[in-house]
Amino acid sequence: MSEHIASVSEIPNFSLLDTNGRAVPTEHLLGAPAILICFINKYSFHLLHIREVLGKLVREFEHRGVVSVGINSEQNELNQKKLPCYLSTTFGSSFHLLNDHDHTVAQLFHVSQTPDFFVFNKIGKLVYHGQMDESRPDNNKHVTGANLRAALETALRQAVPGDSLLRYNNDLCM
Repeated sequence: MSEHIASVSEIPNFSLLDTNGRAVPTEHLLGAPAILICFINKYSFHLLHIREVLGKLVREFEHRGVVSVGINSEQNELNQKKLPCYLSTTFGSSFHLLNDHDHTVAQLFHVSQTPDFFVFNKIGKLVYHGQMDESRPDNNKHVTGANLRAALETALRQAVPGDSLLRYNNDLCM
């Protein structure tokens, strides 16, 4: 188990290419009522386990103005061609998939395991870093999205909890 506590307090400045080769810089994300950044790996057992509920959350909060971004570090070219279609089917067409092949942005966020979730308010202050919920592929708990839902609701209310940032020990497997 690794202790994985966010060491970022605001969204780092970055620019990544989407699957169409267009640059998506941090500035394009700011100003939305809330920003959800998901570090994902399509072939992670955990993502396969949570994808349906995560997709519902992304689509639900999209209607409330939340910008959702998936940052993918897979380097297999074949997977890159299949991944956008897979994700748009699961998460909706507005889910932005960005490529981080050299792991530069993952390092800015101090991400070592996937999936990993960050929620920022509209000015880019960290509201939440952590898990989607308590469910794991091997623990028989239902996938609810409770932690991520609460974080998104908090960000939408503009209540930044300051010292009481929601955090957890990330014991997910890559």
